[in-house]
Amino acid sequence: MDILRQLAVQVAPFNGRGTVAYSLTALNAGVGVTSPITAFANFIDNYGGTLASPVNIVFGSGRYRPNLFTVAGYLQDTYKATPDLVLTYGLRYENFGQPANIFKSPAYTGYSDADATSTARVNPDNNNFGPSLGFSYNPHIRDHGFLSGSLVVRGGYQVTYDTQFNNLLSNMAAASPNALANLPVPSSSTAATPRGTSNFSSILPNVVPTPLGPYSSIASNFRKGIRNPYYHHFSLGVQQQLPGSVVLDVAYVGSLGRQLYYTNPLNPTLPNLTTLTSAATQTVTINGVATVVPLRLFANRGSIQIRDSGLTSNYHSLQVQLRRSSIHTLAGQLSFSSSYTWSKSLDVLSETFGTNSSPQNPSRSPAFGASLGYLDYGPSDNDRRHVSVTIVQLQARGVKNRFLDEIVGGWTFAPILTVQSGTPYTVINGFDRGLDGSTTFSRPNIGNIKAPVNTRAQVVSASVCSTGLQNPAVVTKTNAGCVTANDVRFVQVASYSPSSPNMESRNSNYTTRYLNLDANMLKTFKITERVGFELRGEFFNVTNNQNFDTPPGGTAGTNRNVSANTGTNFLNTTILNGGSRTMRVGGKITF
Repeated sequence: MDILRQLAVQVAPFNGRGTVAYSLTALNAGVGVTSPITAFANFIDNYGGTLASPVNIVFGSGRYRPNLFTVAGYLQDTYKATPDLVLTYGLRYENFGQPANIFKSPAYTGYSDADATSTARVNPDNNNFGPSLGFSYNPHIRDHGFLSGSLVVRGGYQVTYDTQFNNLLSNMAAASPNALANLPVPSSSTAATPRGTSNFSSILPNVVPTPLGPYSSIASNFRKGIRNPYYHHFSLGVQQQLPGSVVLDVAYVGSLGRQLYYTNPLNPTLPNLTTLTSAATQTVTINGVATVVPLRLFANRGSIQIRDSGLTSNYHSLQVQLRRSSIHTLAGQLSFSSSYTWSKSLDVLSETFGTNSSPQNPSRSPAFGASLGYLDYGPSDNDRRHVSVTIVQLQARGVKNRFLDEIVGGWTFAPILTVQSGTPYTVINGFDRGLDGSTTFSRPNIGNIKAPVNTRAQVVSASVCSTGLQNPAVVTKTNAGCVTANDVRFVQVASYSPSSPNMESRNSNYTTRYLNLDANMLKTFKITERVGFELRGEFFNVTNNQNFDTPPGGTAGTNRNVSANTGTNFLNTTILNGGSRTMRVGGKITF
């Protein structure tokens, strides 16, 4: 049994000291600004400029103590059922506690007006039972040549659980309702303040927090019944010793993730049904002031984005390995291992914080009544359909002549060859087609799946192209680049259309294959009976092969944004840094 009492201090990313941003004052002759005034000039003269929200501070403290009490226990036994069959079975229980309950408002409970000020606790997850079962079977086959006694069949199944990690808690500590931002302090160019607010640096010490209310945002709170993620692991393999002491290992290996973490956008904005190119708005009274806010699914509430569990992942693979520990050759001792994996990894979200090639949130909130993640279930960011790794090690044979042995002997050479499929990625639409705030992660439509992968069309007015679509990569004086959806692979969607039958699937594109050869060379010298010298050379990407990663989603340069005006560089990975040959040498004296 494991019993852990954690006493810890953590500091969240927290703007507790505040920031003041000085901005440009644009030309506004009507209020006395006859030429633009730079942000730096405004800083020197202590004028605010014209930013809508130039003063920001978070009230409270980013320091928190994620103390918890965890208990984990297991029972396990090994039973030799027959001389050929061994069983291993057990049960593990894990209770990680609930450190989120150290905060004033840890749990989201519903859509009532009082939810922003709720102090409800998050339920602990007390039913984390993980059974395990494994077996090893050696049939001891008789009179079958090389099969005799050298065949082993192994299999197993296990359930394991994941604990919550402190980044989730840091986000909760630094966000509303546990931490409050200041009331907005705009700075605008008017007749009375042509360069914005004067004596700007004196504003920060006097700002006050925004009171909590129904329209306050809720960010990073946990769902009251959030679960610990868990995984079903299973495998079935056959190991056979072949002639020449070569071992063949073939196995089916799988892992199914359940109740995985994600950010749940429970109160998304609604479209403006008149234009379908912007979110609808409403005017409400907040702190006694008439304020225009987005019209959301639940109109009397603000933005609600909570941490939740409920996503799934599925991994299945066929794994094959050939290995030989040591072979005596004329050149010396040779050993090798060569493995190949054919696999498929599928999920809705590969990383809670969106650090990989997928968006942070599923495309559609279950608040709309849709099946969770049904638009996003597809290849994982980690999906590599084919992976082959071969490792060879040769220890050169020495000679009897001591002088020649210092030259010929003592060498070790070990190359590592890796070949694998490309990385999956998603092309970005560049317009928030769902009008839910996820501009960066909306996906375009597929025009013609057989068209070249680097072709796209942007929405333009009928006066530019009668088709309403234009490919910016072929716009010239004689050719306006007008195309139809059938001429290109990706088509921009520039109005409200949260989903459509021809919307691009998540991670449906792949980079080119990855090929890399590394090598390690080692030479040992004998200086005296007690002192030796070791010279090592390490060579990375020996063949100087170019391996291109996922094109970035930015608005300039090589990118995967359909809306970006970057000409021929759309999905052009060849101008990225594809890697280069690297070498390093080191020496070591041993005694």
